[in-house]
Amino acid sequence: MDADEKELINLELKLHARKARSSRETLDKLIADEFREIGASGAYFGKQSVLDCLPSEDEIKIEANEFEYRRFSASIAHLTYKSRLLSPVGVLARTRYRTSIWQLNDSKWQMIFHQGTVTEEKP
Repeated sequence: MDADEKELINLELKLHARKARSSRETLDKLIADEFREIGASGAYFGKQSVLDCLPSEDEIKIEANEFEYRRFSASIAHLTYKSRLLSPVGVLARTRYRTSIWQLNDSKWQMIFHQGTVTEEKP
């Protein structure tokens, strides 16, 4: 695992943590202005929607594994992984395959695209 792969996995995991999810400042730093997301529901939205909604979401725990990393260029990288969302008491709520594209902007990685896709695994 190279340094960029390790850093991007850590940034992805940081975005799962309540501390980052509840901070508009942290989200603003980690998400590029041109960010787009296609949610598991099929909704399509941008950075402003994330900044407006994510900090007020109910607390959830996200487990992630099966990371795959690909480098498209010196400044673009791609992560895919599987996530399990758990309720505050640890009950499995849903699973997703996730994909994120990260861009190196001014020596810092920022997410420019994210998609979550429902998996077959049932709670």
